[in-house]
Amino acid sequence: MLAKYLELLRSGHFSNMPHHYMRRQRPMDYLLFWVLAGHGFVETDSQHYAAAPGDLYCLRRGVPHAYGAAQNDPWDIVWVHFSGSLARSFVDEIRRFGGARVALGQDADLRSRWLELVIFHTARRPHHETRSNTGLYALLGHIIYRLQTKRIADANPFDVARLQTYIHNHLRGTITVDELARQANLSTPHFNRVFRQLFSVSPMQYVLQTRVALASSLLTETALPLKQIGASVGCADPYYFSRLFKKMTGVNPSAYRLSGRRSSKDRPPASETADRVSPGSRQ
Repeated sequence: MLAKYLELLRSGHFSNMPHHYMRRQRPMDYLLFWVLAGHGFVETDSQHYAAAPGDLYCLRRGVPHAYGAAQNDPWDIVWVHFSGSLARSFVDEIRRFGGARVALGQDADLRSRWLELVIFHTARRPHHETRSNTGLYALLGHIIYRLQTKRIADANPFDVARLQTYIHNHLRGTITVDELARQANLSTPHFNRVFRQLFSVSPMQYVLQTRVALASSLLTETALPLKQIGASVGCADPYYFSRLFKKMTGVNPSAYRLSGRRSSKDRPPASETADRVSPGSRQ
């Protein structure tokens, strides 16, 4: 059923293949590939692109294209072919950040997600179609989210990553708007305005969301007592922690932990995500 909306057709990982070359005159699907290292070229939309590490290429169905690895420094790429009624919407949204070539940059988490999808999809385990398609949906959403946050960071007057790191490193203690403004080298009123424009919430609301997000992970992934989890995210008073958590999620911490344990029964065995060399499927 899901394949009607988004279907992963083929996927792979090519590395150190100096003769890798492909020309498609009438592609019947969409192709997305990310250059992890090395160089190559892409021709599409009457344009010639010199491909470099960090480039994401988003090639459309029905539009002729050609691409290949450089002879002296062949690229290392991961790729997915896909189709479905939602495929064009995802592609159009990604291309909004630059067209056929998008500056995605390097991201270790995204690389791991992509390679895990390739490994699972090419292994053809039971029920792989549904899990592959949902994995593709998550991957495309993660790419769009990264591009959105990257655009915000590039356009904004302070270092978002540095500020987020500061917040994460100080969740156990007291975080004030004045201190966040100092970290951003802005006056408090100016910082408040800019922060709301970037994140659509106030700085302190963002801090609370971060605390609850971390607490939710600790509740489902660890057996730590609720009191200890609350203290680890800056809520030493367990009653305040419970009220805050319920206000933000709709359930109290104990109920959230219980629901997480129930859903974990549906997770795939650890062996299905074991680290293996990714196959280079025929593209």
